[in-house]
Amino acid sequence: MAEFSAAYLLVWAAFGLVALAAGGMMPGVPGPAPLAVVLAAAAAWQLSPFKRRCLRGCHRSLPLPPYGWRAEKGALRFGLRNGLYCLGTCWCQLLWTAGLTAVITGERRLPRPGSITRTVAALLGFATVAALAVDNLLQ
Repeated sequence: MAEFSAAYLLVWAAFGLVALAAGGMMPGVPGPAPLAVVLAAAAAWQLSPFKRRCLRGCHRSLPLPPYGWRAEKGALRFGLRNGLYCLGTCWCQLLWTAGLTAVITGERRLPRPGSITRTVAALLGFATVAALAVDNLLQ
């Protein structure tokens, strides 16, 4: 399990470093354009054949040797393979997941969780109205 976990986490840690470096190169980009680009890329990714291939790969298992160095190496290889497929499947949802994690953590840990719940509801309502307004402007 240690080899599998280490290889799996290595994939996500490497991706995190690349994402942080890329984010650092785009400070102060104004307007809704970055969000629109991210959403369009996520939508395109969801429909891509590569995403489907990665999703199928996540559900495949490999027979592993039962013991010894071959088992250690097999578990490491399986963790790396599974981590790469998982990354290929989920990379574009990380920002949404991070945002949801922050909201849920705030709701569970803040002294007055109702305030964050109302704030998030207001932001979601505003985003809905804004999306409808932009759609009306484009028609």
